[in-house]
Amino acid sequence: MFGYIKLDTDAPKKCKDYFTRHYCFLCRSLSKHFGLLARLVVSFDVTFFQILFSESMYLSDVGRVRCWTLNPKQKVRLNDDFAKKTAALNLILAAGNLDDKVNDGDHWYARLLRAFFGPVFKKAQRTYPEMWQTVKKGHALMSSLEKENAPIEAIECCFADFIESIARENFGIDDEARLSYLRYVAKMLYYMDALDDLDRDIRQKSYNGLSDYQSKERYILQSYTAFGEHVRALRNELMYVKPTDLNTLTVDRLIYVSIPERLSEIAQKGIRL
Repeated sequence: MFGYIKLDTDAPKKCKDYFTRHYCFLCRSLSKHFGLLARLVVSFDVTFFQILFSESMYLSDVGRVRCWTLNPKQKVRLNDDFAKKTAALNLILAAGNLDDKVNDGDHWYARLLRAFFGPVFKKAQRTYPEMWQTVKKGHALMSSLEKENAPIEAIECCFADFIESIARENFGIDDEARLSYLRYVAKMLYYMDALDDLDRDIRQKSYNGLSDYQSKERYILQSYTAFGEHVRALRNELMYVKPTDLNTLTVDRLIYVSIPERLSEIAQKGIRL
């Protein structure tokens, strides 16, 4: 995924601490199941996935997760199937993203990273081949749509489809409300990335679903109606669920405050007022 999902600076301290605990736990899960090198690709976005789909208060009994030392409860939790699957998802999504950049042909650094992390990625792919095939086919479909200059809405849906498929098939999730949160975040991630990279993609003549607007500044300032309508369309997919515990409170804060704030930062970056 793309690395945009982080709590805003004004978020309650208990939410920040809980998000950090999940992030550190994911990092330790990567090390536990796939080796120390895997920790270098730990993802904020997969941290959100972990919080969204873990059982209520998943890490409430493990205390602070440290870089090197673990207590007995933390060791038990790290060995469970959910921790291993989430760590694998982190690696498989990273591999799919790098493969996509390599296939684009203009990202030299992606080839180096793909080769450097190759053994770690292969271990995750061998452990969960169905998950890897879902991501691989999803990126292939996204690439074909990009070659056809498909609208950004089509690519967003494709990305959300295969992420949702992983949640349903590999994690056994059938809660439609939580899945609607996942689809919203997946689409928002792709949209924020496209908006963030718009000017660069135009310079490099790379695909971007917003290229018809000629620049980020033009899209935001002169085509603000299209910008607003797109964001509202994504928001309309959400099936709101009132927070009931720290798990759902953190998810709620991320979706309704942190992500919109991050989108606003991206929109303002590079705009000359």
